[in-house]
Amino acid sequence: MPKNDDPTELEPRPVPVPVTPTSNAAQLKRDAESGATGDKVPMLDPGLAPLGTDDEAAGAPLDPKLVAEVRERERRDAPVPPDAASNRVPPSGSHRTVAVIVAVLALCLLAAILVWRMD
Repeated sequence: MPKNDDPTELEPRPVPVPVTPTSNAAQLKRDAESGATGDKVPMLDPGLAPLGTDDEAAGAPLDPKLVAEVRERERRDAPVPPDAASNRVPPSGSHRTVAVIVAVLALCLLAAILVWRMD
């Protein structure tokens, strides 16, 4: 069911499938969509070509043991989101600093253009 009237945000979030020795690329994608890997906001990510499709088409499907190893490592090393209750990661300090610098530069540019036009 969509959350906040946004069809890409799912509530409840997708549930990751347990890691097994026969894991596949679709399960790895589901881990990312569920937020279990910690590198993505949990939401539906419809892919035109699902993860691993190119490998299968080339005749070299991913080794299930390798995929299981990757899934285990991704889950183990996943950072805990700072705002796990709302599934939203607040902007970090560096992003805020960059935004302030860009805003100040834009205001300076605007002021310079206005002064130049007044002459």
